[in-house]
Amino acid sequence: MKNTTITPFPAAFYVANTMEIFERLAWYGMYTLLASYIMTPGSQGGLGLGNTERGLIMGVVPFFLYLFPVISGALADRVGYRKMFLLSFVLMAPSYYFLGYATNLGSFISIFMLIALGVGIFKPVVIATISRSTDNTNRGLGFGVFYMMVNIGGFLGPVLAPIIQKNYGRQWVFTFAAIWISVNFIPALFFYKEPERHVKTGGLKQVFKEMQEVLWVIHG
Repeated sequence: MKNTTITPFPAAFYVANTMEIFERLAWYGMYTLLASYIMTPGSQGGLGLGNTERGLIMGVVPFFLYLFPVISGALADRVGYRKMFLLSFVLMAPSYYFLGYATNLGSFISIFMLIALGVGIFKPVVIATISRSTDNTNRGLGFGVFYMMVNIGGFLGPVLAPIIQKNYGRQWVFTFAAIWISVNFIPALFFYKEPERHVKTGGLKQVFKEMQEVLWVIHG
């Protein structure tokens, strides 16, 4: 008779899902109002750029966001997941805050790119944590729970951002995004237990080899 017992999830699974909610809350909260913020005149608390600059920002930066995980995912197994989580939060938290105070296209893109780098580091590590924290008995359920957390964060961000903007102003949307990310330092530092991972050797040459393999899969 087939064993239908479901393995309990370890603590790292719940910690990763909690961090995912706050990361998505910050991203979607900011991104919901990003277009209007970019094109709102500076006298009204916006960046005051045109439609062309808006398209450039919202097109180029997210492209790199989906490219960065190719590098960060290859590095995570070597340096450790906790360190990569903390690095992503160190990049994102101040960048979300200062994004609301950028004064021109160059500074805005530069800061936004740091956020994209932080998200690009966070994403493959949180997914790897879910994968390492599940087995054949609970993997489907585990990823189902994970994507539910993604949707919860993706729902709360756009709901809360307009309320924050209305009551406190545009810059506070970015400030609250920084706060949501900063909250993640607590579970990462005190509750996250490194899951078993495949430690690889081979140095930087091996990292770039794995990056090439990932790109082949993406474009294949």
